[in-house]
Amino acid sequence: MGPCHQKKLLSSEIMRYSSWILIRTQRVRGSRAAEFSAKRLVVLVTMLTPLLLIVQPTFASEVRREPLDRLWEEHMLEGTSAVYLQGKRRDAARDKSFESARGSPAWASSTNRGIVVQDFGEWRILSLKAGGGWDLGGGLLGEVKVENSTFELYGKMVTRREPSFIFSMRAHHNPVEEYSYEFFLLHRKDGVSRATVLKKWIIRHICQCESR
Repeated sequence: MGPCHQKKLLSSEIMRYSSWILIRTQRVRGSRAAEFSAKRLVVLVTMLTPLLLIVQPTFASEVRREPLDRLWEEHMLEGTSAVYLQGKRRDAARDKSFESARGSPAWASSTNRGIVVQDFGEWRILSLKAGGGWDLGGGLLGEVKVENSTFELYGKMVTRREPSFIFSMRAHHNPVEEYSYEFFLLHRKDGVSRATVLKKWIIRHICQCESR
């Protein structure tokens, strides 16, 4: 989500709440004074919107995917396993062979060649929403040795979660998520620390549904 989109979102949320106050006030029969006060509130908020847009970072926090992708792919190229949660690396002992994943990126994340980079620290204070962000999980799916090098296939499952209303128990336990997949064909030469990406495939927007 870019800065321009965030500003439009912030402005629309401010106007939505102002309009809600105005409508609720107008329902009070015979309360002309209250209606007048609500209209003044709408005008005041409209005047303050540019100021609120200037201090936009105070009201929202965005988790950008690009740095998470770079971190995930760095471990892929190095051939190492790692787990990052909320921007911090965690120690995770993993004994299962990558072969136990049976070609599934979701299962590969828990093997000895698995990679997990997760950050759900995105929030929007004006709309009382939190818990948004990204989960990149996967790892080595298969390999073929040819003379002095190895060809490897990596898979990554990408989960996007939008911030949800903080008082919604259903959204907290079963948030709406969007899934997609990425696959990488690597060439790793013996004695060379980093592999080379030969081909990349992206399967976008597999589904948008409640997590299980």
